[in-house]
Amino acid sequence: MFFNLPGLAMRNVRESLKPGGKFTQVVWRKREDNPWLHDAELCVKAIVPVVSHEETDAVHCGPGPFSMAGPDMVSEMLQSVGFERVQFERFDSDICIGRSMDEAVQFAMELGPAGEVIRLAEEEGERLKPKVIEALKEVVSKYAREDGTYWAPSSAWFISAYNPIV
Repeated sequence: MFFNLPGLAMRNVRESLKPGGKFTQVVWRKREDNPWLHDAELCVKAIVPVVSHEETDAVHCGPGPFSMAGPDMVSEMLQSVGFERVQFERFDSDICIGRSMDEAVQFAMELGPAGEVIRLAEEEGERLKPKVIEALKEVVSKYAREDGTYWAPSSAWFISAYNPIV
């Protein structure tokens, strides 16, 4: 999901497989199907001015966790580098985003698009962090369980493809 040149990376993967070898990867489905990330991102964007990668010299995470969320694009890419029998299987499951409110908020701020918004905003992102933390507490509170842990719905693709037998 984080390759700058995913087609080249997938070609290298296919070429490293024996003929008939199976490649399997797990990638996130779209943002909206992963509210533990998407809700945090929307929350942060409502507080922190959004800065594009082109507007800053700040280090960014590249393509990001949703770069392979689209089955049509990914299937086409895998086929274009020589894979065959590309298949997608949807997998939905709750994931633990924290064992406490503080841990869930920290997780939201450090992982994925919400953290990227804060990092790219640099000084302004740091200045607004206390406000972001308070807002994120409300966002993650809906994922609280009776035992004090935080579990949120997630959705991923299990993608498989085969190196042709020549």
